[in-house]
Amino acid sequence: SKVAAEDFPKIPTPIVKPESNLIEKYHIAFLDLETQKLAQEVGGWSNKHLMRVSVVVLYDNHRKKYIIFKESAVGKLLKFLKTYDLIVGFNIKKFDYKVLAPYTPDDLSTLPTFDILEEIRKSTGFRVSLDNLASTTLGGKKTAEGIQAVHWFRNGEWRKLVNYCKTDVRLTRDLFFFAIRNGYLKARDKNGKEFRIATPWDLEEIIRTGSKKVFKVGVGG
Repeated sequence: SKVAAEDFPKIPTPIVKPESNLIEKYHIAFLDLETQKLAQEVGGWSNKHLMRVSVVVLYDNHRKKYIIFKESAVGKLLKFLKTYDLIVGFNIKKFDYKVLAPYTPDDLSTLPTFDILEEIRKSTGFRVSLDNLASTTLGGKKTAEGIQAVHWFRNGEWRKLVNYCKTDVRLTRDLFFFAIRNGYLKARDKNGKEFRIATPWDLEEIIRTGSKKVFKVGVGG
């Protein structure tokens, strides 16, 4: 049921290396998932709970490895998530957790979770895509889109599907490390002009409060 991470080509080393004395202190997971169905096939985005999991990829910062779960292993994944000090994702609260909800009676919102998109929307007042942030801040880009991932699932192209999901996890991880280390992320507006987004995120405060308070003392938020 679980596909071994070593069965797939290695993802390049992180673009941004975390400061080990801070990051390694905590057990952090970075999560992304892909679905079996498209939003229009389940009656729209309000029905994410009907989209079903095709694959979930988790990066464990202590094990330094990607862990891959197919739908049949989601129960094991959900137990696994309870062992972390923090779970980081991009739109994880409004997408990934909604897709996972039918697989468990537990309230996933109680997990210690940091949603990069949620915090950026609080700061800027608008949505900024993962691809925009990654390409502008890190020079790395998504390799495909969610629609293509659904097609890969239906065609049984697991290697492509898993590697796509792993890339999104890697970008999410590297953006989080960059933001913690540098205090900002970069993006481009609709005219292509680069701008900075302040990320005064205090990792220890995030861990202590379960991400309810993320800003460093003396910095607005």
